[in-house]
Amino acid sequence: MHTESDGDFGVLIVSDDGSAIPEDLRERIFLAYDRGAQGPSDVPSLGLGLHICRTLARLMDGDLVYRYRSGRSEFVLTLPLRSDVAGR
Repeated sequence: MHTESDGDFGVLIVSDDGSAIPEDLRERIFLAYDRGAQGPSDVPSLGLGLHICRTLARLMDGDLVYRYRSGRSEFVLTLPLRSDVAGR
């Protein structure tokens, strides 16, 4: 995990060296109640976590995306650094 800034935005990147999420599932994993590919060792869940996180990020004028770079899966949370977002 690491943080950085990109102009008016703060960026939090959580990554690991696990398998890539197949391209056809990369947006689907953010849908409510969708858990993407399932295997026998998967932990039971409702499939709401990524949906809630992305929804909250977008409500704050940010975003949450998945990408696969240099052999690493990354979830990238981007949020504005300015303080006027809360005062809308």
